[in-house]
Amino acid sequence: MALGLKLGLSLAVLGVASFWGLTLYLDGRLPEVLSVADYRRTAPQMSRVYAADGAVIGVFRVERRTLVRLTDLPPFVPAALVASEDEGFYDHEGLDYLGMVRAMWTNVRTGRFSQGASTLTQQLARSFYLSADKTLERKLLEVFLARKLDHHLDKEEILELYLNQVYFGDGRYGIEEAARHYFDKDAAALDVAEAAALVGVLPAPDRLNPYVDLEACLARRARVLAAMARTGALSPAGARAAAGAPLRLATRESDDPNPYPWFTDVVRRRLEAAIGRDRLLRGGLRVHTTLDRRAQDALDAAVVAAAPTLGDGEVGAVLLDPLTRGVRALVGGRDFARSAFNRAVQAHRQLGSTFKPFVYAAGVEAGAFGPDATWPNKPISYRGRHGAWRPANAEHRYDGAPTGIESALVRSLNVIAVQALADVGVAKVTDLARRAGLKAPIPADLTAALGSAEVTPLELANAYTTFAAGGVAGEAVVVRRVEDADGALVWAEDAAPREAFAPALAERVAGWLRAAVDHGTARGARVPGVIVAGKTGTTDDARDVWFAGWAPGLSGAVWVGRDDGRPMPGATGGGTAAPIFAAALSGWLGGGDAAARTSARAGAP
Repeated sequence: MALGLKLGLSLAVLGVASFWGLTLYLDGRLPEVLSVADYRRTAPQMSRVYAADGAVIGVFRVERRTLVRLTDLPPFVPAALVASEDEGFYDHEGLDYLGMVRAMWTNVRTGRFSQGASTLTQQLARSFYLSADKTLERKLLEVFLARKLDHHLDKEEILELYLNQVYFGDGRYGIEEAARHYFDKDAAALDVAEAAALVGVLPAPDRLNPYVDLEACLARRARVLAAMARTGALSPAGARAAAGAPLRLATRESDDPNPYPWFTDVVRRRLEAAIGRDRLLRGGLRVHTTLDRRAQDALDAAVVAAAPTLGDGEVGAVLLDPLTRGVRALVGGRDFARSAFNRAVQAHRQLGSTFKPFVYAAGVEAGAFGPDATWPNKPISYRGRHGAWRPANAEHRYDGAPTGIESALVRSLNVIAVQALADVGVAKVTDLARRAGLKAPIPADLTAALGSAEVTPLELANAYTTFAAGGVAGEAVVVRRVEDADGALVWAEDAAPREAFAPALAERVAGWLRAAVDHGTARGARVPGVIVAGKTGTTDDARDVWFAGWAPGLSGAVWVGRDDGRPMPGATGGGTAAPIFAAALSGWLGGGDAAARTSARAGAP
């Protein structure tokens, strides 16, 4: 008897010593436990991009997750989870010892570690810190980590972490994204039948989710509801009613929304530069943009409709709001999937005759010539770096007659623009162009008059917007504001409006360019009943063709050309680019209060 007692005590002491020895060994290998605040700060959340009207037009993410607070959820959501996954959750310290004994007995009999008896706390430990490998070492780490979690967190904190962390199938993590994906509603708006269905998918999310097997999902929902009735979380009658309720699923979306990839590409570029890629992909940000979906749809449709005239040419186009400088619409090419090179902001191309208004405006502003000045319409030779340079009109037609600014712009006469630049000087023209918004290098010679500078469509559209805005310049804005998950301001773009030149000068330029659209080379931009102002540009051999201009409420630029710079025979600014602007303008005016939009003069925002 004494020997047996001694043996028993020895074994007990050995067991306790082994337990604490194992505890000390494993404790040094266990990670630090995250608090809820730490988790909310570090968990990857998807950032959403919104159009000006609040519609979601894109996401940036590592995982599809949006955090929600437990206090914002209906009480039956955590009740369903506890009833289904861990009835003793509120009574144990993170471990179900009886269940562990049963599981261990099964594992010993089968010779495999296939049974887990995992509590919610153990599942959370595995999801956060451990692999899913069914090994003895991993299981021991899970057990001790669960105890650590239970000692450091209260039950509500464990439930909040769990509901935000776990996988709900179809690429969705956390209850909030699951609710939005399967039912098109926030988790706070779930009813008990929907909550039970979501909890029901957790044991096998890719097999039990309703898009994969609705019948299995409904059967699993019934089991969850029955468990809720058994634990008193729901009355038997309530459980039966919820089990019989139809499951109204949202239309399945397997991919992230990105209906306007060119625009969201620009958003991405600006945000990565401003706040960093990691925060954009993981920060759960709300990105509010300037995109006008009606304008974007109209521009997209205009580009598609122009396909027969483009051949294998590409397009870069931008539409802005002259009053706010917000980018309403942007197209960087004809097929984002085929080529993601965003020509609206990345293609630097010669701007051709669209530069001429800056030449004449600078001369008038500087007093180098009056608004009624004339020059002879004839070819003149100039001394260039490589010998004589003799610019010519596009069709080599000259009448020698004195020609004023408006007529020169209407007919896009090259020889007049060069004479005007020679009179005013490149420095003054460059200065005005800079104030208007052109940032590209401008050649310090007379070739600048014919648009030898290379710009992006966005840059040119923004500079022309200064004319449309009565001489007020500014920066083109794409991102109105960025908020974090709690609604605090993270970053915002600023148009930084400033006076570039006098309103009277802007109005004079507007008059010249209205004439160019009414009866000049820019006739292709005309829209019945709408006052449009603008200028075309066609470089040598039609390597680049342009239209830049504005109408009440809308300004912009359209470029057409080949990426490799090869000629586009038959293409012109008036016949190829201008009609795209006109079609986009017409489409934009086709919705909403078109009359109000066309009542103002073209020289005003």
